[in-house]
Amino acid sequence: MSLPEKDGVLDGTAKEIKEKLERDGFAVAGSVFSEEKMGSLPKAVFDEVFSFADVVLVEADGSKRMPLKMPRQDEPVLPEECDFLVTVAGLSALEQPWEQACHRFALVSSMFSGKTVTEGDIFPILQAGYGTLWDKIQGCVFLNQADVAGWDRAERIAADFSVPCLWGSLRQKQYHRKEGDSHERSI
Repeated sequence: MSLPEKDGVLDGTAKEIKEKLERDGFAVAGSVFSEEKMGSLPKAVFDEVFSFADVVLVEADGSKRMPLKMPRQDEPVLPEECDFLVTVAGLSALEQPWEQACHRFALVSSMFSGKTVTEGDIFPILQAGYGTLWDKIQGCVFLNQADVAGWDRAERIAADFSVPCLWGSLRQKQYHRKEGDSHERSI
C-alpha cells in the first residue's frame, strides 16, 4: 500500500494509534516499508490495536497497481481475526492485454485463450484466486471502476457471482448490488 499523504501513523505505537483514533475517529497505520510503500504493523502492535478499534481494515493482497491479481498459494496473508473479506477487482482491466491488466498472470495464463480481458474472464480469475477463501470467510466481491467499464457491463459481470457482489466506483463514491444480496453488517 502506498504511504498515506495525510492521517498516517507510521511506525507508531498502539498508544499513538489509539490517540489518533480518539481524536479523529480513524487512523491509517502501518510500518514504513520503503520511500513509497507502507507495510503491516508489527504483530504485537496489531494485536493491541485490534483489541480497542471498532473496525480494522487490512489491505492483505496488493496488485502492483494492476486492476486484477492472481495470488500465489500463500496469499493473501490474512490476520487470524479476519471475519469479513472484500475481494476487489478493477474493471479497467476489460479489453486490456492480460499482461498489463493482471499481476501474476503467468500463474493462470493456461486458463484463458484470449489476449485481452473480457467480461467472461472476471469471475473465473477471481474464483481461481480467492474462491477457497469465499468458502471459509464471510464477505463480498466489489467490482470497482464501473464508471470506466460501464454500469451495465458491471451488472452483467456481477450476475456471475454466487457470493454477494457489488459494483461501483470508489472515485465517484457510488455502488450498486445484485437484487436480493444483503450487505447489511453491524459493527
